[in-house]
Amino acid sequence: MTTERKEKKQEDKARWMEVKAMEERKVIEERKVVVEECKVVIEEEKLQQKIMFVDTSCLDDEQKAFGSAMHA
Repeated sequence: MTTERKEKKQEDKARWMEVKAMEERKVIEERKVVVEECKVVIEEEKLQQKIMFVDTSCLDDEQKAFGSAMHA
């Protein structure tokens, strides 16, 4: 093999490795986004659970109306 071919082959390999690394970083970032979205959903569900099981006996009428609206 000539030196020129070897250099071309090395350049191709380096370029391929760079593309592969970029794709891996992209996948990692996408997974991070999914994890963050899941965290938001979990926090929203926790808040909904708190609202659903709040003791309304100590609330005034306006607060009770708000709680009832959140249940619907």
